Amino acid sequence: MNKQDHFEIISLAIRKLHPKWSCFLDEILGKLKPVWLGTHSKDKASFIQLIGYGKEQKAKAILIDLMELLGWESELVILWENRDINALSRESQILGFQTSYHVFPKIVLTNFLYDFFLEVDCQYDKCKGFERIEEFLRDRKSLDISLFEFAPSDARGSLVISFLDVFSDCDFNRTRLVLKYLWFNQIGDIEALKKKFIPEELIPILQLKYILKKELIFFSKDKPYHITLAFDLIRAKTSLEEFALLQTGVLLSINFRAIDYFACYIFNKKSNFSNLIQEMKDFFRPIINNIPRIAKKNKTNPTPIEVDFKGGWKYNFLID
Repeated sequence: MNKQDHFEIISLAIRKLHPKWSCFLDEILGKLKPVWLGTHSKDKASFIQLIGYGKEQKAKAILIDLMELLGWESELVILWENRDINALSRESQILGFQTSYHVFPKIVLTNFLYDFFLEVDCQYDKCKGFERIEEFLRDRKSLDISLFEFAPSDARGSLVISFLDVFSDCDFNRTRLVLKYLWFNQIGDIEALKKKFIPEELIPILQLKYILKKELIFFSKDKPYHITLAFDLIRAKTSLEEFALLQTGVLLSINFRAIDYFACYIFNKKSNFSNLIQEMKDFFRPIINNIPRIAKKNKTNPTPIEVDFKGGWKYNFLID
C-alpha cells in the first residue's frame, strides 16, 4: 500500500472515531499530509495553531488518537499545562525538554504558547526565557532557554501543534465573543466564520509574525451550539426591529450591548429559533412600548432610534 492510500485509510478511521468533528479533521489532515509524505519544510519547524473554541482536553484526545493512527505516538512529546499546584512550571518543562531532546521529536503537542502570546504586548521588562522563546518563534530553527548552559535543541523538520485557549472554559464567553465578531463582520454561515475568525488578541501576534494566518485552524464541533446561538441572535435581532417598526411606526436599531444583555438572560434556556424570537419580543416589549413617547421628543424629522444598554436602557436618536 502506498503512503497516499494509507493516509486516506487513516483519514476515514479518525472520522469514524470523532464523527462530529469532520470539518476540523479536514483542516488538520490537510496540514498533516505533507508531514506524512515527507514533503514539508526541513529547514525550520512547522506550526499548526488551534483556535480553541472546543475544550482543550477534547483537542488533546483527538490529536492523540490521530497520532496513534499515524503511528507517530513514539515520536510525540506533549508539553501541556498541568493544573496541579505541585506540578513543574512551564519553564521547567521546556528546559527539561531542551536538555532531553537535542533534536526535536517529529511532533510536539502543547498548550504553552497562548500565555506567551498574551505577554507579547506587556510593557514591563521581559525575562530572558521569554526572549529565547520569542527568538525561537521567529527563527523556528532551534530552541535554547538555558541561556547557553546547554546545547540548543534543533527544531528543523519538526511539527509543533499548539492549542490556543482563547475562549477559556466559559461557555457564555464562547457565545459572546463569536456574537461580537459576527456583529462587526459580514459572515454568512458557520463554515465561513471558521475560516475567517481571528481573536482580537492574536492580531498583533500575526503582525509580528510569531504565527502565520495559514497556520490557524478553528477547533470546534461541526455544529457547535454556542456558535449557532450567536447566529440566531443576529437573525432574531433583525426580526425584532421589523416587529418594532410594525408596532410603533418608528425605525429601531438594537445595538450590540442591548443584544449582549439579552443573551445573558436567555443563555441557559437553549431555545429553538422561533422561541428565541418570542423571548426577544417579550424581553424588549417594555422598551418598544416606550418608543412612541421617546420619538415625540425629537422635534426634527423622524429618525431611527437606537436602543443601547449601559448600566441601564438608553435611547439614542440616529441623525445622518
